[in-house]
Amino acid sequence: MNARVIVMLGGCALLCMGLSSSAQAEELEWLSAEGPPVAWWGLRPTQPVEGEGIRYRARTADEANSCLAQASMGGSAVLSVDSSRETVELAFVPPAPEVCPLLWDPVQGVECAFGPLAAGEWVFSMRSPHPLYQWDDPFTVLPRPAPGDATADGIVGIADLSLLAGNYGRTDMGFLGGDFNGDGVVGIADLAALADTYTSSTVPEPSSMALLTLAAATFVRRRRG
Repeated sequence: MNARVIVMLGGCALLCMGLSSSAQAEELEWLSAEGPPVAWWGLRPTQPVEGEGIRYRARTADEANSCLAQASMGGSAVLSVDSSRETVELAFVPPAPEVCPLLWDPVQGVECAFGPLAAGEWVFSMRSPHPLYQWDDPFTVLPRPAPGDATADGIVGIADLSLLAGNYGRTDMGFLGGDFNGDGVVGIADLAALADTYTSSTVPEPSSMALLTLAAATFVRRRRG
């Protein structure tokens, strides 16, 4: 069954289409051109796994507001996910807006949120009548490992703890970056999930509490340094 949601942003409609029998959540949001530069473009997390939300930031024409941006891009923005073809497409579909509000709210791109997606070889496609905004960006969705297995090697051990420690406090890292609970931040809850599944064969009989104490001390030293 096709599910459609129309979201009004900046005076223009963004149409989200789900073309999948599984539960999907597609959203579009214009990225402001005011303030600090956009921190990243492309896919986040860079290596997604089954069951987690995915975001993709795509550059568009820089305009005074989203309506003018869609006029420059050649049509209204439509985000669609096709699970049978393993494709995610952001298309600017004619007709382009002919009348736009006199509004200063500059934009420079679109952030697409979608997923979860099944494991497989996927492609994010950008489509527009404007030749500068057409591309295909392949990406892989991996099977979801056990909680705590950030290295996806089948063992929850010191390598996973080290990876989590390196990303502690960071955002947009995804499951394989240590964000096991999917709240967007690598933190103490993710450390607890790792401790619960820690494999004792990697270090002589560590208890979960000892692991947490050791890791907490490591994080304090890292922050002080």
